[in-house]
Amino acid sequence: MPEILDILNKRPSTGPIIISDSADSTGAGSPGDSNYVLRQLLKQGAETMYSALISMVDARAANLAVAAGIGNTVRLKLGHSISYDMGEPLEIDVVVTFIGDGKFRYGGGFIENLEANMGCNAVVAIGRISLLIMENAVHTGDPAMYLSVGLEPLEHNLVLVKSATQFRSSYEKISNEIYILDTPGASTANLKSLSFQHIQRPMYPYDDFDWNWKEQHEVE
Repeated sequence: MPEILDILNKRPSTGPIIISDSADSTGAGSPGDSNYVLRQLLKQGAETMYSALISMVDARAANLAVAAGIGNTVRLKLGHSISYDMGEPLEIDVVVTFIGDGKFRYGGGFIENLEANMGCNAVVAIGRISLLIMENAVHTGDPAMYLSVGLEPLEHNLVLVKSATQFRSSYEKISNEIYILDTPGASTANLKSLSFQHIQRPMYPYDDFDWNWKEQHEVE
């Protein structure tokens, strides 16, 4: 995350940077409840410098935010309500800025016009960070999700999606700066970060060994 903030500091353009937390991709089977990116942004003090859009699945936090009401401050425990083995909730004061019905339609890509339902949901502010908290996991790779709760990606410096590739069909239309983050999570592409316990060894990429696929094929 420090690298992303360095890019923001040095970039001449004013449009959004799109960052992908693909390790928590709801389309790949992850719960979408990771708070890793939020923690990193707060650690760097980004909430005072840049406007950012983030989403997170957390049914309990969403219900508490809705109960608090728009304009009110509430202390929430955010994240890892499902993937408790991947991290701990972040306890923090937030201001509720929006409460919606949770429904929206995707605007493009292979799921164009399909209706999504986030269930109970709310947008809360942490400084200049707008966090969309939802009860149900949905595909996050379409700007329609943020637009449905009054958040315009084009008006922000940083936009988080939890998608590995599908988001490009929509977000490449509004930004030419897209970065895939190396974050912890069940759907990470960084296989070495996962602690597999029952795999045959040696196995790539966990072990270093010479392997000539052509020679192996000829032997077989």
